Amino acid sequence: MRVNGSGGGSLAVEIAGVDDDEPAMREKAHWYLSHAVDVVWIVVPNTREIIVLGANFESRLRSGQRMPSNEKLPELSPEVTSFFAQLDRAAP
Repeated sequence: MRVNGSGGGSLAVEIAGVDDDEPAMREKAHWYLSHAVDVVWIVVPNTREIIVLGANFESRLRSGQRMPSNEKLPELSPEVTSFFAQLDRAAP
């Protein structure tokens, strides 16, 4: 996360573990948003999804989709599939 002078940042990324449930991950995301982070990505390996949260928006992205760019990070817009490439290569 890039931190700016006000104590917030442009992006926070949380990766859900095996025992993490979505409500708990969303609670963490809302904490970041309430502390001046612009966007939170919740990476969910089990379902190969990424939940994108901002102060006034939310979306759930899957394979074949691209992450939305942020005005403060305009060059950061990876494909969702790229987050899970290593997991997919290791799958039997």
